[in-house]
Amino acid sequence: MAASSSGTNVDEKRKLLNEWLTHLDEANSKRQWGQVVEAAQHYTRIARQMRDYTSQESFTFSDHEKRYLQQAKQDLHDQAVTLRDFAASKDHDSKIIDNIKQVLMSLSIETVPKGLPTLVPLSRLSIVVERIGLKNAAQHSQPFIKISVLSQEGTPIEDTYETPYSSNFEKDYIIFNCNPIKLKTPMSQLPTGCAIFFELCHYKHSKRKTSTKCFAFMEQDEVKQGPIALEIYKKPTDVTRKKLNLLTRKELYLHLTLSFFY
Repeated sequence: MAASSSGTNVDEKRKLLNEWLTHLDEANSKRQWGQVVEAAQHYTRIARQMRDYTSQESFTFSDHEKRYLQQAKQDLHDQAVTLRDFAASKDHDSKIIDNIKQVLMSLSIETVPKGLPTLVPLSRLSIVVERIGLKNAAQHSQPFIKISVLSQEGTPIEDTYETPYSSNFEKDYIIFNCNPIKLKTPMSQLPTGCAIFFELCHYKHSKRKTSTKCFAFMEQDEVKQGPIALEIYKKPTDVTRKKLNLLTRKELYLHLTLSFFY
């Protein structure tokens, strides 16, 4: 049963919002003094707390309020990554932070007013599939990676994507390194618990059909700017992520490079 929006719940909400506003002010002060690492730590701390308070198990905020906080959480995460990666205040977008502060101040009253500012820009994820490690990699015909964004229950959130076929093999790797796959759904609007799945498919001449060889997946808390290596699991693809078996004990992974765009 959902908790009441009055009494203790409202007090907790206001306390949280005031804490987040204080941390944002502290982060901005750190940034202005060139302490970008410390500023990024403040952003990350707030984003993690927002993640916890926008989960399905939390009833401090309404679903309507959670949508604003989920967007704010992702924008704070992006700002923290930018500061850590480039360590320069010029890459910090003060307009985004100002909008987040305005949203938090608006949420401090019990009824969310219409006309809350839209936190723009909405960041989306760009994925470059670099390579996948595989035993006997060169024996796979017309290999490609199919990418799906699935809810916690395995329901598709948007259309699937496919890389071009690869004919580039190096030792135990199939090399893709193709153009980026750009997700349509903003990161802040992806439902809690969803994951991005990557299935390696190849053509079996003996059966005259395309088959799935193995799969990997990336959960929301793993998404960060830069390179990432994902473990590879045996088929069939388990969209519930409950019964997973590694494809091999060898240190072979699916290698991606992630970035954000607006």
